[in-house]
Amino acid sequence: HDLRYPFHHIRNSLFKLSRNPSVDEVARQQIEQAKNSLQHADDIVNGMLALLYAVEEPLLLNEVDTRGLVKSLIDEMSKNSKAKSIHFEVGALPSIRADRTLLKQVFLNLLSNAIKFSKSDGSEGRIHIKAVSQNDLFVFSVTDNGVGFDATKATQLFQPFYRLHHRNEYEGTGLGLVIVRRIIEKHGGKVWAASYPDETSFFFALPA
Repeated sequence: HDLRYPFHHIRNSLFKLSRNPSVDEVARQQIEQAKNSLQHADDIVNGMLALLYAVEEPLLLNEVDTRGLVKSLIDEMSKNSKAKSIHFEVGALPSIRADRTLLKQVFLNLLSNAIKFSKSDGSEGRIHIKAVSQNDLFVFSVTDNGVGFDATKATQLFQPFYRLHHRNEYEGTGLGLVIVRRIIEKHGGKVWAASYPDETSFFFALPA
């Protein structure tokens, strides 16, 4: 993509510079900082492209087995070192009519967040995914026992580039939950979040 070309050029230049034997240690540290900043900028561009895709592309509706989708994501994500120490519980999940690619992105973003914000104090991380039927809706939830967030700022979580934690503490672009909201709203649903001591939940409701 044209947006990525400048990053590719800069990355190659930084790589060549880092291999130069005349570069001292201070300069090498600055090069590493520049590479980290470049990666963050690249992540933001990727996030913006994903957001654009979620907004602009027409829905391709098919019957989606959400339990199978979630299980396959967990199997893949469990290869991650941090995810290996987390206990996943997958409850009852329905088959629904949705865009599978976009719905996969929703679950991927929510599960990634739950893993990322799991506690680092040695306690067991737990993530519970389930859905319940309410009138003409299926209400899905992803609940974890991680660090949580200030409940008074729940609605701000779904705004572009809003972050509750500094990037030095937790990586991210501030776009993941925005993408989730846009995808769910595109399906005619809604999304919200709640946080209590030792329990944080992200919900989304879709037409049954």
